[in-house]
Amino acid sequence: MKKLFTFLALLLCAVANVSAQDISCSATVTGGLEGTSNNTDGITGTNCTMKWSGLQGGTNIVTVNEVDYYKLGGPSAYVQLVLSAGKFYAGDILTATVTSNGGDSEKTVNVKVGDTNETGTVSVNSNETKNIIYTLKAKDIESDGSIKIYRGSSAPSNLRVAKFSVTGSRGASIYAADASIKATASGVEVTKDIAVTGMFLAGTTLTATLSPAVPGLSVSLASNTITDGEISTKATLHYTQTENAKGSTTLILSDGTTVEEVAVSYQSSVVSWSLQSVSSAITWDWSKIMPNTESTVYVSANKRIELTESTTPAIDEEIVYENYNGDMFTIASGFDGTSIAFTGQIPASNNGFCMNGVIRFTTTVPGTIVVKFTDTGTGAKNNAVKRYLKVNGVNTEYWTSRENNSTDPAVAYAAQLNVVSGAIPVEAGDVTITGSSAIQVIYVTFTPATETATISAAKYATYVPTMKVAVPDDVSAYKVSATATEATLTPLTVIRAGEPVVIYKDVDAATEVTFTATSADASDVTGNELHVSATDVTADGTQYVLAKPDGKEIGFYKAASGTTIAAGKAYLVSPSGAPCFVFNFDGSATGIEAVEAAKSFDGAFYNLAGQRVSQPTRGLYIVNGKKVVIK
Repeated sequence: MKKLFTFLALLLCAVANVSAQDISCSATVTGGLEGTSNNTDGITGTNCTMKWSGLQGGTNIVTVNEVDYYKLGGPSAYVQLVLSAGKFYAGDILTATVTSNGGDSEKTVNVKVGDTNETGTVSVNSNETKNIIYTLKAKDIESDGSIKIYRGSSAPSNLRVAKFSVTGSRGASIYAADASIKATASGVEVTKDIAVTGMFLAGTTLTATLSPAVPGLSVSLASNTITDGEISTKATLHYTQTENAKGSTTLILSDGTTVEEVAVSYQSSVVSWSLQSVSSAITWDWSKIMPNTESTVYVSANKRIELTESTTPAIDEEIVYENYNGDMFTIASGFDGTSIAFTGQIPASNNGFCMNGVIRFTTTVPGTIVVKFTDTGTGAKNNAVKRYLKVNGVNTEYWTSRENNSTDPAVAYAAQLNVVSGAIPVEAGDVTITGSSAIQVIYVTFTPATETATISAAKYATYVPTMKVAVPDDVSAYKVSATATEATLTPLTVIRAGEPVVIYKDVDAATEVTFTATSADASDVTGNELHVSATDVTADGTQYVLAKPDGKEIGFYKAASGTTIAAGKAYLVSPSGAPCFVFNFDGSATGIEAVEAAKSFDGAFYNLAGQRVSQPTRGLYIVNGKKVVIK
C-alpha cells in the first residue's frame, strides 16, 4: 500500500534536561515531489515548518525498520527546516539519518548544508541506517534563519533520506574569531574588522576593551546596541606604530553579564629587521611557515616566490624572514623570523626549506646544531643515495632513500626518509647551512655549548672553563684572594674563559655539574689570585692546592716540594710558608679562627698572623692548633 507523506515532531523535552530556550527539533519525511508541513517544536512551543522539493518515491524508496527513505532527486532537490519563531544558529547540531540503495554492499554517502558545505561521509548499505552528524556554521544558515539540506557528492544517486533533527543551546553567548593585525608602514594606521555576534544576551549594550593595553592599538564597535537579546556587529582593531613590535593581547567583549575573550596578535614591521643574533637554545621549524598564496605566485624560471615588481627580492639578496612575514609567507607562532635569513630560491615549501639557497643565522656563543632534512630527489626512488649537508663550508654526507616508489605525490612525500644529523659543532659568529639541491630542511636546532666539572663529596672543586660560561643556579663560583693565612672567596655569576675559580655545590657524593656558554658580561675578577698553567707545574713549596685532609677543613694546603700540579689545575701561590689557607667567605671568618684552623699539628709556634716563629718570646701563639701563652 502506498504510504502517505507524514511529518513527525518528536517531543524531546520529557527526556532531555535542557533549559527553556534550548531547541531539539526532529522530523521524519515520506515522499512527494514538493510539500509543506507545519508542526509544533516540543521544546520551545514555536511553530516548526518543514519544506521539501524534489524527493522521489516509488521504486526509489528503501524501507528500513518500517521507515521509508527517499531519494533526493537531483542537485537542486532539498529538505528545508524552518523555525517560524526564531532561527537556527552556528553551533547547532544537525543529525541526518540516512541509508542507501546499495544492497548488501556498502556505499559511502553524505549530504551538504546549503549549496556548498558538505558533511562528513558514512558507509552504509540498504539494510541499515547511519547518522551523519554535522555542526552548523554561520554560512550554512539561510537569510530567513532556516537550513536547507541537499545531497552530497559521495554516491549521490545512492543516498536515501528520511529523518532529520537539529539540537542547540540557547544560552547567552557572544562569539568572535581570534584575529591578528600587522602594521608595515611607520605612522600609518591599519585596521582589521572582526565579526561579532551575540544571542540571548541580558544587557542592552556591548562593550569592547583590550587587556593588556598595547601602545598604538585600539578597538571600536560599529554598533553596540543589543536588540531582543541579539547583536550582530563588527569590532574594528586600529593599529599605528613607528617601531617594530610583536605580541598578543585579549579583546574582551561583554554585555555586563556574558563575557567573550578573543585572542589578538599584533605585529609591526615598520622598520626593516636586521638579522638578530641568538645566544640561547632555539629551533627554527619550517612547518610553521606557509607561502602566502593569496598575494604571491611562484616564478617558474627560478622558483622564487614573487610579490610585485617593486618588492620581489633578487635571487642573490639575503632575506630576513620576519621582513616578509605576511607578504611572501605567513609565519606561525614559535618560529623566530628575526634571527634566521635565507638567500636563494624557494624560502619555504611543503613544510620545509628547499636547498636551492643558503640558510644563515648568527650566534654569540659556541654550540651545536642539529638539522633534520628529507630527500625530494627522484634519484632516491629506487635506491639509497648520498646527499650532503654543508655547514660553514664543511660537507657531511648522509644516506637517504624513499621507503616506496608510489606514483601518488602525497604518498611519495610522506614516505621520504627523514634524516636527523648528529650534533654539528659551530663557533660563535655566522652559521651558514646549505646542501644538495634535492634535500629539504625540516628544522634546525641550535644548542649553546656546555661543559662539565666534577665536585667531590667535599662540596668544593677548582674549575677553569674553556669558554665564557654562566654559573648554574644551584652552583656557586668564587674568585680567591689570599692573606698570610686566609683565602677570601668572592662570588661570581659569569666566568670568562680560562679564569681559574673555586666552585661549590651541596652534594654528598661526587657530582658532575654542567656549565653553559653565555654571551653575558663576565663578572669582575680583579684580585683573583688563583693560578693555572697550560703545562704541568713542579711544586717548590710556594704552591697551595685545594684539598680536605682527613679530620681537617677544606682549604688550600701546601703542595709538597717536588710534587706535580697537573696542567689546567688551579692553585694559589704564596711565599708565606703557612701550612694552609682556610676559606673566608668575603670576610665572614675572624682572624683568630682562621689562624687556629690553618695551623697543622707540627709542634711549631705560629703568631696570630700565621707566621712561624722559631724563637717565641712572651705573647700568644698557636701550637698544634691550640692557643698557648708564653709569659
